Amino acid sequence: MRAWEIISEIARTILIMSATGGIIALLLFAIKPLCIGLIPSPTLCAVKLIVPVNCPATKR
Repeated sequence: MRAWEIISEIARTILIMSATGGIIALLLFAIKPLCIGLIPSPTLCAVKLIVPVNCPATKR
């Protein structure tokens, strides 16, 4: 492989990973309001590591 082919593959991989991460974040952000009564609060707070949300356990 030539150098430009390697760089092209690296750029393609980064773009695919970024798009996939964005889609997963959007899905988590959309699903969280539906899960408020179904999933325990500590579990929902773990989602805060991925998607910034208001976590009642961290408010004092």
